[in-house]
Amino acid sequence: MSDTFWSRDFGAFVFGRTLLKTDPNAQLEFNVAQAGTKKGASESDFWEKGMGEILKSHTRFGRVGLFHERTNKEAKDFCNGVAKTKRDYSPTDEKRARKTPELTAFQMQGVCALANEGLADSVEFRRLMRKVLRHAKHAHCDSIFFLDAIMGEEKTRSILKHLAGPQIKLFFPDDFMDMGKPSTEKERKIKIESEDAEQFTRKIAEKILRTKLKK
Repeated sequence: MSDTFWSRDFGAFVFGRTLLKTDPNAQLEFNVAQAGTKKGASESDFWEKGMGEILKSHTRFGRVGLFHERTNKEAKDFCNGVAKTKRDYSPTDEKRARKTPELTAFQMQGVCALANEGLADSVEFRRLMRKVLRHAKHAHCDSIFFLDAIMGEEKTRSILKHLAGPQIKLFFPDDFMDMGKPSTEKERKIKIESEDAEQFTRKIAEKILRTKLKK
């Protein structure tokens, strides 16, 4: 499998990790920490599909929270438009579910930056996320869709699930990837282009991808 991913932060690596778990010899290219023209698939390419699948197959009562970093303007625009679009809706608890889904957008501040710096397993991250998740709990959300790909990093994802509790289902852009056919290559290939510092990019890439990179 050969895939190229793009992101303004290190979120592109999250997609790479998801692919490597099923295809250890995947041929991957990442264009990360870049604000220019998109080169490859990005988190926004999976929002529409993810929203559709959540409403059709996963939400229990039809109350879905859409979380994104305040500075993610593309995610904000998506949230503004998503409520205006009619979608197939099949709650798993039809007796107690809403007749029409209730979609609520929540903005986060600083948490994606911490996750992007590899600091999700910190007191500061947990404290901020508890405050943010409290709003979703007060809105009685049964499902949450994190639109920022970096939040799907394995350690971050585990922490978020713990903070949200067992009554709320969490979803991330990489949950809705099409895996395709495994690579026929004998070993994996990883190419990274980054506008961030080379050493730090390498450190974060190895942490998220959970693999050593060739120099």
